[in-house]
Amino acid sequence: HQAMQRSGAPFLFLRGEFAAARLRSVRAGGRVLVAVNGSESPAELAELVKTIAPGSRALVFHVREMVVAEAMTYVEPADDGAAIVEAVDRALMSRGVQAESIAALETESVPKSIVRQAKDYRADLIVVGSRRLSSAAGLLLGSVAHEVIHLADRPVLVAGRLNARVTAARRAAMAPA
Repeated sequence: HQAMQRSGAPFLFLRGEFAAARLRSVRAGGRVLVAVNGSESPAELAELVKTIAPGSRALVFHVREMVVAEAMTYVEPADDGAAIVEAVDRALMSRGVQAESIAALETESVPKSIVRQAKDYRADLIVVGSRRLSSAAGLLLGSVAHEVIHLADRPVLVAGRLNARVTAARRAAMAPA
């Protein structure tokens, strides 16, 4: 977890008994579930999927946010969820990746929804974004990517942080000589 948190690069976790076979399948035109929350750059995410899974089919999946408090309930507007998945859907299709999209309102946890949708879609690979929270922040706020990695029975690719190259360059420039 610490190496992933410090790096802006994508990380691939091979999970499940047939992980290597699933990865070969996705490279040969298999299925990819791309879970998005709106913080990802559609262009960068689409380029990553195209690079690792050329010729694949993708399902762009977003779980609409629902926050229940004592006095009120907030539900992310359907239009917001639709806009998030449509942006990634368009970016994938412009790069030759067949894509469809779903923005769903789920009652179970976001990671469980992602893993269930991957099984239903028969995805060979799950791609998730990550804010790369520190271990402490991940414990307090919960890390969707971290939980998906542990729940999934198939390979999980955690996309790099937005503008990771800039972040890495800044970190290197600030390091003591």
